[in-house]
Amino acid sequence: MTSLSVTAVNSVPAAIEQMTAISAVLPPGDGVATFNTMYLAVTKAVAAAIQDSFFTNSAFLDRLDVVFANRYFLAFTQAEAGADIPHCWKVLWDHRAATHVAPIQFALAGMNAHINHDLALALIDTFTELDAGPGDAALHTDFQRVNKLLGSLDGTIRQSFETGLILTIDKDLGKLPDCVDGWNITQARDAAWRDAGVLWEVRNHHTIRAGLERALDDAAAVAGACLLTPIEVHEAAECAACKGQSSALS
Repeated sequence: MTSLSVTAVNSVPAAIEQMTAISAVLPPGDGVATFNTMYLAVTKAVAAAIQDSFFTNSAFLDRLDVVFANRYFLAFTQAEAGADIPHCWKVLWDHRAATHVAPIQFALAGMNAHINHDLALALIDTFTELDAGPGDAALHTDFQRVNKLLGSLDGTIRQSFETGLILTIDKDLGKLPDCVDGWNITQARDAAWRDAGVLWEVRNHHTIRAGLERALDDAAAVAGACLLTPIEVHEAAECAACKGQSSALS
């Protein structure tokens, strides 16, 4: 548990500042710190693209980034306080000190929770706030441009976890299983957009929406648990659930 005060932010630079502060107080081997490091790198890349007018509607993506980051910050605050958090995030917090789990597994388990669960919900909140919707082709095009940007970074980010001086994989762990190595940010983001489309259709039907959100959380939790399975166990296990990149609601 950290004494750092983590709160909701109102801008992407503030989100980057808070993630940087989290990295400064958590030990390098902590699974949550490992995810935070990856998320910080991704957020910096998207922020730079927004600053460079890479997108048609930078205002939408800027706001989405803030709403999206605040879901992680809320989970962080609640988890550190011992409060209930979504199941997909609880998987990471419960295993953050696990041994024989490679740093990239922690990073991807966090990205799985944040993208396969949080992103669809953040999209709904942002659409509502900006009076937009998933049927807006221009917004979807910009969303896919983010996918292209992150896809170009994916290999570099992964390599930093596999060969970095601080987060080097213990040689005793061996080769990463294919199902972990194959987890893909772009595919996960595409699935999140489709899930947001389903949730958007039932946004005013509170009972149905709540049930779908629980299903989204449960699916992401199953994928997260698989991603965090010790590597030696993966060798004899069915790993299809690890990928967690298909739409959970459609």
